[in-house]
Amino acid sequence: CILQANDFSGFLELLSEKGYEVKQGKYLAVRPQGMTRFRRCKTLGENYSQEAIVERIAKEDLSFYQSQNEERQAAIVSAMSKDTAGRRCQACRKDIMQSFTGLES
Repeated sequence: CILQANDFSGFLELLSEKGYEVKQGKYLAVRPQGMTRFRRCKTLGENYSQEAIVERIAKEDLSFYQSQNEERQAAIVSAMSKDTAGRRCQACRKDIMQSFTGLES
């Protein structure tokens, strides 16, 4: 929802549309469908406090993650090319790269 939202209120609307019940008090809390209790977002990690979510909405978008993915792929290719002993065949390298890019779906 963070990537899809334009602002914090849009983020809350997206959560509601996806079936989460949202409670805003001192802390932002959500309750997924089928759960009996709310969970404070801040307990999910430092990237999920209300302030961090607002900052991430402003900063992150799909191109942000695509650029990070390209950097990771370049690092993997660089590490593979340093394997001068030839322990991995070309087909193995191709399989590794395909499984890595499949993780982003």
